[in-house]
Formats: sequence, structure tokens, C-alpha cells
Amino acid sequence: MNIEGTYTFQSKLTEIRQSLTKQEVLQHAIPGLEQLEAVTKNRYAVAIHIKYPPLAGTYQGQVSIVEDEQPASYRLLIESSSGPNTIAGICSIQLHELGDNTTVIYKGTLTLSKRGARLTPAVTRGAVKLLIQQFFTSLSNQLRIDHADSTVDSMDIASDIVTLHSTPASQRTPSSLANKIVRLLGLGKDDALQEEIWTDRIRRIGLISGFLLLVWIGTRLPRKRW
Repeated sequence: MNIEGTYTFQSKLTEIRQSLTKQEVLQHAIPGLEQLEAVTKNRYAVAIHIKYPPLAGTYQGQVSIVEDEQPASYRLLIESSSGPNTIAGICSIQLHELGDNTTVIYKGTLTLSKRGARLTPAVTRGAVKLLIQQFFTSLSNQLRIDHADSTVDSMDIASDIVTLHSTPASQRTPSSLANKIVRLLGLGKDDALQEEIWTDRIRRIGLISGFLLLVWIGTRLPRKRW
């Protein structure tokens, strides 16, 4: 059975290449994966459970990465193992980058056998195409989540830097009344940054309290009658 198709990711080529051959990533992206164990370098024992009839069952084999031309292309050699259900084939993988997007082009042949079942090419091809689409979609979603987490982490770091440098050293007044109160009460716990934060808080509270006091005094002053 011949298989071929394409899928475009919104990521750079190097990132996609790493994801397509990284065991930890594949374990979460391959649908129905029951086993993915390294046998030797670039060779893995694989077991995949397919839930769609008439292919329903667990298929076992070994997958090797061969003719590896980093990072733009490689071939997958799939060899069948002993068992009632087997899978074998070979598939070429090519990656093409355009801007921030990478298109994966796959083409090859695949053979699935299931004891006691007659698998027609049309049914087998449809099920395999569905599994491949699920794999690429799962991998794409996983990369999108990783990108979002990285963005949040970067924003947190930037926020910390802004907080640390928001008040220039030349404008700090360690001997101010607010600072003396902070040190007297031990609010900063001998931490210079925490002392500065508490000093700013007390200073803001003092300004608000002073404003409210002026408003209260203003309401108590006798008004002139014209």
C-alpha cells in the first residue's frame, strides 16, 4: 500500500526535526502507542493499538531511522515482528522551511497484516491516513502549548527585571521616615529588595492618609457667607 501526504507546522525546521525524532515527544503524539523502546541508536521497538475495525488490534514492529541527512530528510524503515498482527514498510521524510513554517512531506509503502482478517487496500489506506493526521495534529498542538509556556516564562522574567530596576538607585532614600519604620518593624526581614517594597507601600499609604486628612479638615472649616 502506497502512502503519501504533507503537513505544515507553524514552527522552524530545526524544531520540527527534533520533535519528529525525539522519543519523549513521540510518546505523547503517536495515537494508540503502547510501546516505544530504544533497541540501539536510531532503532526502536514499537507497538501500536488501532481501535478502528477491521484493523482493530495491536501491531508490533521495529522502526529504524536510516539515510539520515540532518536536518532536512531521513527515511523510516519499519520491520515486522512475530505476532498475530504485524506492520512493515519504508517511508521517506522531507522537511521544507518557508519563513516561520515547515512543511513535512512523507511518501512510502506500508503493509499491515492481521491474522484471521482480510484487509482491503481502501480500508487500510483510510485508517492509516487518519492515524497519520491524528499524529501530526497532536504534535502541532503539543508544540503550540510549549510555545505558549515559553512566552509566559519570558514575560515573567521580564516583569521581574522591570520590578528590580523600576526605581533607580539614585532616587532611593534609605534614611527616609518610611524606611526607618520598615527597619524598626522588621518588615523586610533584612532583605534590601523587600525593604524597598515595604517602604514604597508605606509611602503610598502615607500620601493617601494625608490627602484624606486634608479633605476632612476642609469639611470642618467654617464657610464664609457672602
